[in-house]
Amino acid sequence: ELLLAGLARLTVANRSEGRGRDLLAALERAAPGKSTLVPWNGDCAIPAGTDYVINATSIGLFPDAQARVPLDLSGLRA
Repeated sequence: ELLLAGLARLTVANRSEGRGRDLLAALERAAPGKSTLVPWNGDCAIPAGTDYVINATSIGLFPDAQARVPLDLSGLRA
């Protein structure tokens, strides 16, 4: 929906390479050339210039509500 609404670029970080490729293929059908896939190994670095970070994982949900999403937030700006 974000791509269809005019989002310029979308980066997908997925813990499963196969599922990430499947998601990227669907995004490419909806908005060709606007999405990229990066591997998620350890703390995922947030590139400079990122405007939004969306957690679409189950990390931090019940029963493990204290779990930390493995992100390196040093690239985010206020």
